[in-house]
Amino acid sequence: MGSLNGEKQNVLVTGSAGVIGRAACRALKDRGHSVIGFDLRETPGVDQAVVGNLTDRAALDRAMSGVTSVIHLGAIPTDADFVEKLVPNNVVAVHEVFEAAVRAGVRRVVFASSGQVVGGHVREGVSIRLEDGPAPVNHYGLLKLWGEQLGAMMWRNHGLSFIGVRIGFCPRTAEEVKSIEDSEVCRAMYLSHRDAGRFLVCAVEADSIECEILFATSRSPGTPLFDPEPARRLIGYEPVDLFPDGCGTI
Repeated sequence: MGSLNGEKQNVLVTGSAGVIGRAACRALKDRGHSVIGFDLRETPGVDQAVVGNLTDRAALDRAMSGVTSVIHLGAIPTDADFVEKLVPNNVVAVHEVFEAAVRAGVRRVVFASSGQVVGGHVREGVSIRLEDGPAPVNHYGLLKLWGEQLGAMMWRNHGLSFIGVRIGFCPRTAEEVKSIEDSEVCRAMYLSHRDAGRFLVCAVEADSIECEILFATSRSPGTPLFDPEPARRLIGYEPVDLFPDGCGTI
């Protein structure tokens, strides 16, 4: 893989109209990158907005044209009916995105995994490391682990640079903000919208990444729930926010 750092890129963001998607698009634009948004609804503030379904192979191929990096966020964001919701959105769509990226000659895919991949390890005051291995406790986390393994397979088989991002608790509603406020464990896995955007920019721009899994959270008030060192060392990510920083717009 060639160097990505310092280059203006054409970045496709799937799930671009969601909370993290909008944060990613803003942060990428602020860094001078060209952004193509792909979502079921129109994405504001991007260079090109594609409205479509990620299982539509032809639409994906058109959106991938000229793209250097993909941030794949589009998914059902929590545990849901396995057959009706999770399989089409968190299995079939993920497969189609990776296949389209390979066909288009994309250099890197950044895949939104989840801290729920290691949910079985979560204990108050304990920091979870990558070496601890996966421990999903629901089908959502299990399928995010499958997406990580798919990305690793695409790296082995096609040389596609891959970063799987185990995202912490990035709140979407006032109720989720309240649940973070009430729980020390949730505060330790908090990820602000701004830090999510910063992290994804670092993941797109980092040099010499072949295949990595990284945790993404904001600053922790105590012991970090997820080990922050690999992201700091490999992509230069330094969180800025500490809960409740970044919650004011929810």
